[in-house]
Amino acid sequence: MQNLIPFVIGITVATTLFFTIGWWGFFVIFPWIGFAISLGIYLQGKLPKQKKNMGRKIAILMVMPILLLFVPVINNVYFEAA
Repeated sequence: MQNLIPFVIGITVATTLFFTIGWWGFFVIFPWIGFAISLGIYLQGKLPKQKKNMGRKIAILMVMPILLLFVPVINNVYFEAA
């Protein structure tokens, strides 16, 4: 049950920010990050000692697409060559 705390925090933050600012993207970003952290914590507890870092690596790989793809694309941020 403690593994779900980051996911619940993500939903709470997303709800608070949505009602404060009104942008729907918070419901994509924060619950996904919370789910990734929860999954990483769960895997660290279940995997054998030799693979403890696998949960952290999976969580990082799950968060990267949100921060590198979703946020810039949805906010119309285009990368220009200098």
